[in-house]
Amino acid sequence: MCSLPRPPLSLRHPFPSLLFTRFPPPPSVPSRPQIGGIRFLYDNLVESAERFGGSSGFGCILAHSMGLGKTLQVISFIDILFRHTQAHTVLAIVPNWLSEFNMWVPPPEALPPDTDPGLVTPRAFKVYILNDEHKNTATRAKVVEDWAQDGGVLLMGYEMYRLLSLKKSFVAGRKKKSKKTTGPVVIDLDEEDRQQELLKGIERALARPGPDVVICDEGHRIKNCHASTSQALKNIQTRRRVVLTGYPLQNNLIEYWCMVDFVRPDFLGTRQEFSNMFERPILNGQCVDSTPQDVQLMRFRSHVLHSLLEGFVQR
Repeated sequence: MCSLPRPPLSLRHPFPSLLFTRFPPPPSVPSRPQIGGIRFLYDNLVESAERFGGSSGFGCILAHSMGLGKTLQVISFIDILFRHTQAHTVLAIVPNWLSEFNMWVPPPEALPPDTDPGLVTPRAFKVYILNDEHKNTATRAKVVEDWAQDGGVLLMGYEMYRLLSLKKSFVAGRKKKSKKTTGPVVIDLDEEDRQQELLKGIERALARPGPDVVICDEGHRIKNCHASTSQALKNIQTRRRVVLTGYPLQNNLIEYWCMVDFVRPDFLGTRQEFSNMFERPILNGQCVDSTPQDVQLMRFRSHVLHSLLEGFVQR
């Protein structure tokens, strides 16, 4: 087991020491920058075990470049979250990370019999997957119900979450199809009631009130605030939200605003207020015919924006 350097700790927000003793041998051991990212997630979402249980919390953006190990950082943070807080459920809207979970936080049955429990601690939570193999509402509701009751991590993609959030009723679907027919349509009201109950249960687990923490990979997928996926995600009552992105945040300021508004609603004001305060002055100062005053204002507003966000946006 490698000896890892311990970053400076805040007395106000003590950081669990478990991280430095539980990983399998390299290359699974986090590097110093990755430890900094894990600490960043902990400080923003947990702060301390006492505050975690007594507040709705805040979100953050982990914007490390691709290849720097955002997946390892998030999985490590989730492991710490379950071990040191009362968190019960985490929703991860990500690609299928099951193999990564099994590699970095293996379940007890995956560890060799001679594993030293002082060096490697098995995973203490379950990982559920909701994907295209679950074809109907009943099978999807069963996975969501098991996750909500037993706790752990639920993995799903953006499209699956969007479909579940639409809450398309059984009757509505039948009526839409019935427009093409001339004969009478028989609707099973008992089946409709059952479908509605399943959808209500899914909505409670995923959005109202939802999980303790929600994590969204590929943050550029929520760059359009008016898209159905973005609107569905914003309906989640959970305030502990994490966005992962490897895209340069300064490439499109409105996309930047969309991600920030997801993790910290209204922090930068409305879209129009943000555009007036930051987007237009910054863009005006980057033109070939920008005046020295435009450039000076652009630099000032860029500095102000960076200063506002540096506490919960790590690049």
